[in-house]
Amino acid sequence: MELYEAIKRRISVRKYQEKLIDSETKEKIVQYIENCKNIYEGQNLILKLIDNNDLSVKNKANLGFAGGLLKINAPHYIVAISEEDEGFLENAGFVQEGLVLELTKLGIATCWLGTFNEKYLRQSLNLKDKQIILNVIALGYEYEGKSFAGSIRNIAGGNKRKSIDEFVYYKEFGNKIKSFSYSRRSLETVCCMSALYPSANNNQPVYLVIIETKIVILIKSKDSNFTDRKRLDAGIFMAHLYLTCLQEGYNIKLLKEKFNTEIYKVPDGFQYVTSFSIDKEWR
Repeated sequence: MELYEAIKRRISVRKYQEKLIDSETKEKIVQYIENCKNIYEGQNLILKLIDNNDLSVKNKANLGFAGGLLKINAPHYIVAISEEDEGFLENAGFVQEGLVLELTKLGIATCWLGTFNEKYLRQSLNLKDKQIILNVIALGYEYEGKSFAGSIRNIAGGNKRKSIDEFVYYKEFGNKIKSFSYSRRSLETVCCMSALYPSANNNQPVYLVIIETKIVILIKSKDSNFTDRKRLDAGIFMAHLYLTCLQEGYNIKLLKEKFNTEIYKVPDGFQYVTSFSIDKEWR
């Protein structure tokens, strides 16, 4: 399965077959986790793959969503562990979404989980005081029948995504990208694939301002703190953006700059995340 097919196919799966992932595939997952690279230097992200039976009293872990109203019983989980530092949430989202797309290519279903018993998991994983659990990803083989959780996703519009004109702007905030992206198929492809990123409650908080070969990433939020959970969504988006740029033949890298909201006419209620540059003009 290629990258774009994986991006299009991947959905949050909330019911799994009881069988474990085969040993060969599991080894590939372990190798990917060991070799994955942070988007920000100096981060202390740890991804720990655990089997369901490793949680001796699995119900105590309270893994699920909707505040624990609905439980997720998967054969395997990946627990994301990090220390709080500037950029730690974006970095975690970036690394994990790269892994999720690799799992999709391997035919493994996934679901991001924000509900868990932190105290129980901390004790089970023997974490240090500075380490925190950011989230859990359920994974396994998808249950092929209908499920209540899947019905909720469809009713809530969990598969809907914003159009390019709703979140991508040219040179300044609010100036729709269409006038610039017209006939630039690679730019349109990058934006469309990036738009398919998953986000908490499908809020899709990420916005872009594109200035020729520079890409500015913003989130819709009044919270300027680096612990704002929407920054995890931004990191997930960044994985889509980064991987699709590479796929389209662009060398993409982080830019270190002091962002000025007035230059780009960014309104109140939006926060700057980071910027990227590409090595040639969009085509």
